[in-house]
This record gives sequence, C-alpha cells and structure tokens, in this order.
Amino acid sequence: MSTSDDQTKEVTETSSPAEEESSEENASGGFIILFFILGLIASLIVGWIIFPKLLYSKKNQPIDFNHVVHMELVEEGCESCHFFRDDGTYAGVPKLTQCIECHEEVQGESESEAIFVA
Repeated sequence: MSTSDDQTKEVTETSSPAEEESSEENASGGFIILFFILGLIASLIVGWIIFPKLLYSKKNQPIDFNHVVHMELVEEGCESCHFFRDDGTYAGVPKLTQCIECHEEVQGESESEAIFVA
C-alpha cells in the first residue's frame, strides 16, 4: 500500500465532528423522551389515584344539616342560602350571619339546633 492509502484509512477510521454531534443529539433526545414518559406517568397517578381521593373525601360536619327540612321551611328555596355574587361567581356555603337571621332562637328539639344557637 502506498502512503496515500494509509492516510485515507486513518481519516476514515477517525470519527468526524458531525458524527459526534449527532450522537449527542440522540442522547439528549433520549432524555427528553424519558422525562416526558416519567411526567406522563406521574400525571396519570395523580389524576387516577390521588385527585379522586381528595375530590370525594367525606368531611365530618360539626352540626347535622338537613336540606329537606330547610327547603320545606324556606320560601325562596336554594337562593335563600346559596347565591351568586355580583361578579357572577357562586358562593357555595352560606356565612354564619345568614343562618343567625332565622336561628336566633331554638326552632327544633334536636341537640344540633341547641348547640348551634348556643
């Protein structure tokens, strides 16, 4: 072989900078895919396991409240306690001052009513 053939082999055997850059790009692409999959799995776990437990958790109320009894006694229906604010948002739970308007005196024989008024 001639010296020019030897030099050609040496050049072809060493990797070019373009090949090194493409291998680095492939490695960073693998990390992106890995983090995407991990994020997807974490989101699914939160969405299917943790969020429903928080959403459907049952909290103990300090006073027994019966909507049926209140609907029979109140003329305005739901709007007497639950209303929309001026900006259109919904005020879910009424404030205690709204309850006191009707419950200044004990109106029933239940223990909860006596505790509430006291």
